[in-house]
Amino acid sequence: MKITYRPLQRPGPTPMHERRQALFKAGHAQTVALLRREAELLGATSLVIEVDVAEHDIRTDGRVRERAQWGGPAVAVSFASRQGPLRFATVRFMHWHDNLRGIALGLEYLRALRRYGIGESGEQYAGWRAIEAPKPLFPSAAEAEQWMRGHARDELHLRDPDAPLASLYRAMARLMHPDKEGRSRADWDRLDEAWRVASAGRGQP
Repeated sequence: MKITYRPLQRPGPTPMHERRQALFKAGHAQTVALLRREAELLGATSLVIEVDVAEHDIRTDGRVRERAQWGGPAVAVSFASRQGPLRFATVRFMHWHDNLRGIALGLEYLRALRRYGIGESGEQYAGWRAIEAPKPLFPSAAEAEQWMRGHARDELHLRDPDAPLASLYRAMARLMHPDKEGRSRADWDRLDEAWRVASAGRGQP
């Protein structure tokens, strides 16, 4: 199962004075393993974990950089399942690892309702159904690479759109960074997604 980290889009509303220390203790690897298992049992094939960091703190392999600047502990998890697109978010605990653990345990508890004859039709997931399932911008590595090269040639006027893909990405990233005047977060996100899909198809890190 592919797990990708993204900057948080909709932080939870819990005020700081209502946050608390978690009573459970578990390592990050254990939490991710539990989350993966519960999502797979619901039919998910990939997960998106939203955390409160900036776009540049997400590595090209989809993980958070070790020295990322955190805006807060809020976490959201979304995935497509047999119950439809689901999204779970929380900022109940003081640390993002604990909030991620809380979501994983919550999924485990929701599934456990079936043991007692409750939620046989999946109605316990109704409150967490997302409006729509996230759709990939680039269904294949070839389409992602084609977009990158075409965009570099037609819109950014780079001199060598046939350059190695990694060099092309770095040049485009310098030009399209959202901090630059006239550039948008949407353009940056599209470039980032194109690079992720294209590089994964080529087996690059």
